[in-house]
Amino acid sequence: MHDPGSLNSIAFRYARWLRDTGQWDAMDLFTSVIHPAVGWLASRGQASIMDISPSIIRRTVLVARRDGLDPELAIGAWNDFWTYLDSDGVPHRPLPPDLLASIA
Repeated sequence: MHDPGSLNSIAFRYARWLRDTGQWDAMDLFTSVIHPAVGWLASRGQASIMDISPSIIRRTVLVARRDGLDPELAIGAWNDFWTYLDSDGVPHRPLPPDLLASIA
């Protein structure tokens, strides 16, 4: 079992919440945008929400765009995840304010 405060545990709780509330479009975005970042960090032994850096977020948005996803939807996925973190009381870094401009 994961540590309840670990990145994996938080991501699983978020995915379960999306599923339980029937937010299937958001779940698709989570699967395409956020889950790969969590897996990448976990494979490198980085298990904290604080390990999600602005550069990792930018990279996921760029990959999503390369894969045909609207970058604004990818950014929206991160915004929704950050909102969940806030509601769950999980401390995290702020999202980069210029995220869309930085990938244009």
